[in-house]
Amino acid sequence: MKHRLKAVSIFMLTFAYIISYYLLCSTPPYQNIVKGEILSTRSIILTNLVTASFVAFAYFHKKSIYKTIAIVCILFSSFAVLPHSKFLIGSGEIEKFIPTEITAVMMLGVIVFLMFALRFKKFEEYLKEWPLEGVEEREIHKILKEKIKFYSVFNILISGVCLFLIATGFKTFYENASASFVVFTAFLGLAVITGCIAFISKSIFFTK
Repeated sequence: MKHRLKAVSIFMLTFAYIISYYLLCSTPPYQNIVKGEILSTRSIILTNLVTASFVAFAYFHKKSIYKTIAIVCILFSSFAVLPHSKFLIGSGEIEKFIPTEITAVMMLGVIVFLMFALRFKKFEEYLKEWPLEGVEEREIHKILKEKIKFYSVFNILISGVCLFLIATGFKTFYENASASFVVFTAFLGLAVITGCIAFISKSIFFTK
């Protein structure tokens, strides 16, 4: 199970990095820096050197490399999200970016993959910690299987709700949606946020 968890967490982290890297490459500021040569050897090396420097810093200071790469992914993705701000609309650059709808879905994908990667990494650590506390290997595998199943279902459900909120959000933005529809969407979004906070708080304070 240890090797499977490691493989899945690395795959999820890699996929999140690829998506965030693509989002970064779609931004005109980045394209200007690399002079339009997005997939050139020079631009790829330059960008990944930035990531490598963060990873090296984390390793040197004995910090989590997984969390460091997750921060890099969020940082890269944010450069594709910020241009859709009202402050930049009308600047003439907005047409060069990925459509807003696709950006929202890709950003959600980055977050979901990172959540899976970090959680599976935590499960991998449990395999090292729990035997030292006297927990039997069979019991550890049973507990982790239940945790993996529950967390996967939870993430899938939340992702589905978030996709629905993205779709309804754009419907509200582009169309004259009714007040009741807007209120329903707002309450649903608030419920998702509250539920996630409660779930995360429970995971931190009440479970190992």
